[in-house]
Amino acid sequence: MRSASILGPTVLVLGVAGCIDIPVPAVRDGGPWLDAPSYVDTDDDGLCDETELGQGTDPKDQDSDDDGVSDFIETNLLFDPLSQAVPPASWVVTLPMREGAKANLSVTVDVQGTGEDFTAYVAPTGFVGASDLGVDDVLLAARAAAAVPPSNVASFNESVPRFEGVLGATSLTVDLDFEYPGGAGSCLKPVPFRVAVKRNDGAVAAEATRLLVAVPEGQTLRSGTWCNTSAICL
Repeated sequence: MRSASILGPTVLVLGVAGCIDIPVPAVRDGGPWLDAPSYVDTDDDGLCDETELGQGTDPKDQDSDDDGVSDFIETNLLFDPLSQAVPPASWVVTLPMREGAKANLSVTVDVQGTGEDFTAYVAPTGFVGASDLGVDDVLLAARAAAAVPPSNVASFNESVPRFEGVLGATSLTVDLDFEYPGGAGSCLKPVPFRVAVKRNDGAVAAEATRLLVAVPEGQTLRSGTWCNTSAICL
């Protein structure tokens, strides 16, 4: 970090009591926070090189920790881009880019019930640089699948999906079915989404962020190239 003063030359201003010196900040003499970003993205993952260097990721590698998820996506979704353990493999589902291809993912959240119902919803995240493929394009069905302990739930409305009459600390599992709608692609398309569980009054009791990735033929999460749809790097 540079240690130069943020003060540049002075300007003489004629006041009532005479001339006074007013310091004028130098344009590029105040440290990195005054520097304009270069907007260079060497690995084309959506993160500027300065951002990657600042957070410790490799500006020449889309996936610094080699966990199968790009640095840009992990940073956006508040996952640790330097840990192979985050996100866990159970949080990521791949969907082949082949019309009619299917995939499934189970999502579990913990709630505290007092006899009310809990309904699950699937929605997009506030993901920066989203692709032309959204969770609504690929979600086929969501089902209330399981509760632990089972005795804490009076009944399931599987197709809604709703857990009815939940009492006490309970883990609720929702099964999600996905289907690829068709269309070719040459890069890995990220489709992040969240599963929110709401009480009868509409308040969100719990939510979880998960990631679906549409994968072109012949590519894998670790061998493929991620689509970069950001207008400029972040």
